[in-house]
Amino acid sequence: MVLPILGEINTANLSVKDLETKIKTELEKGGHLVNPSVSVRILNAKVTVLGEVKTPGTYSFLEQSISIPQALGYAGDLTINGKRNDILLIRESEGKRTITHVDLTTANWMNNDQYQVRQNDILVVNPNDAKVKTAGYIGNASTILTIASLILSSIILITR
Repeated sequence: MVLPILGEINTANLSVKDLETKIKTELEKGGHLVNPSVSVRILNAKVTVLGEVKTPGTYSFLEQSISIPQALGYAGDLTINGKRNDILLIRESEGKRTITHVDLTTANWMNNDQYQVRQNDILVVNPNDAKVKTAGYIGNASTILTIASLILSSIILITR
């Protein structure tokens, strides 16, 4: 970031609050202002929503932060196959990537620190058990019995 009075300021890995403090300190230290009031806003923040949502993708937002339900709303909400009790929030902070499981079916999920989506967060909505079982894998005993009886019937018809 380049400011006319201060020149180039490195903003990498700084939170909004840290950047405000850094600019305020530089303005005071340079003798440009006494007790300045500095406010920094992120423009065009983005969040990526993937998995079992109507329209997965990357979405821009103008607010300082949005909630998980707002981000899911941008993506058209969860599909009928979305697992509401296992949404992954992938967040990178200070070079470290953290993965948090968010359960939207509990009463206290809004009190979680991860409730607010930050710049470059990724939300992944996992598929529910019904979706996994119908995704082409043999999921239960009735499927196995159906396949076995079909094979056995075919063998009987061929050998007659």
